[in-house]
Amino acid sequence: MAQCLLSEEQVQCFICQDVFSEPVSTPCGHNFCMACIAGYWDNNDFCQCPLCKRVFDRRPYLLVNTFRKAELGRREAEVQQMILERRQKIQEIKDSIDPVCKGDVRLAVSQRQLMEETVRTVSLLQEKLKSGLKSLRDAELKSVQCVAVDVTLDPDTAHARLGIFKDGREVRHRCNKRNVTDHPGRFGLGCCVLGKEGFSSGRFYYEVLVRGKTRWELGVARESMDRKKRAPMVPHERLWTLGLRSRNKYNAISKKAIHLSLSEVPQKVGVFVDYEGGQVSFYDVGNISHIYSFTGCNFVEKLYPYFCPFNKKDANEAPLVISPVKDSDSSSDSYADKDSSMDSD
Repeated sequence: MAQCLLSEEQVQCFICQDVFSEPVSTPCGHNFCMACIAGYWDNNDFCQCPLCKRVFDRRPYLLVNTFRKAELGRREAEVQQMILERRQKIQEIKDSIDPVCKGDVRLAVSQRQLMEETVRTVSLLQEKLKSGLKSLRDAELKSVQCVAVDVTLDPDTAHARLGIFKDGREVRHRCNKRNVTDHPGRFGLGCCVLGKEGFSSGRFYYEVLVRGKTRWELGVARESMDRKKRAPMVPHERLWTLGLRSRNKYNAISKKAIHLSLSEVPQKVGVFVDYEGGQVSFYDVGNISHIYSFTGCNFVEKLYPYFCPFNKKDANEAPLVISPVKDSDSSSDSYADKDSSMDSD
């Protein structure tokens, strides 16, 4: 079909350089648009062919070149036919692609629905698992709280810079040393204190408020621990403690210090001991979660609750407060009223 088409020179006006519009022929045989040649002659003093420069004595009478016009019409029809064929071919390609695309879309939608359903199912399972774990944690904490004991601090073991308040249930660091007796059981290096009651069998549990403190250490210690040389947060084979060293740096301390990473900052810590079972466990009472456990311990002598509030540096003025287990939200959780508290020597 392309061979039947006229060349560019045969269909293009020399003057406007566009496809002929109302093609006419001059006496010299050249073809132009009617408007183009008429305008050309109107703007010149004499009539000549723009192409071959032949001058005509009189302005020629121009007739539409019907043959050229017919050729142009035929070319236009051929071009339109080519366009139509191209469009039909494009449509055939689109028609062949559409079913595949539609199938892909249906598959994608199906996969998305399956994924959404899977996500919903997993979310439900996670919620059930979370609820189940919470129930287990609740049950575990309640089981150890059942063996809660009444712990009071022993002023005879308290370092000279520690003050005992609230009937022996609160300890805080003092700026000045107290005048105290040189009791053999008193801590001489570390600002620590033990509970009055020692335990050599069974299970026991107590809770301590640590809210507002930047450093602290608590747990249990053997009766025979050297209290004159023991420094806080230093590993020792005769104690089992949990401590906040700085910011969010927690250590579980016994023969060695084990670094712990906690997701939340404990406000109240529970301490559980199973003497015969050789276990010491620590709990975050606020979010009902287990923090750490020492297991396989060999207890051969009395164990005493151990407390170290550290000094007042870095805004560490808040005390350690032994909190009643059965009434954890009582006013004993608050810091001591310094004006009304009694300092035991």
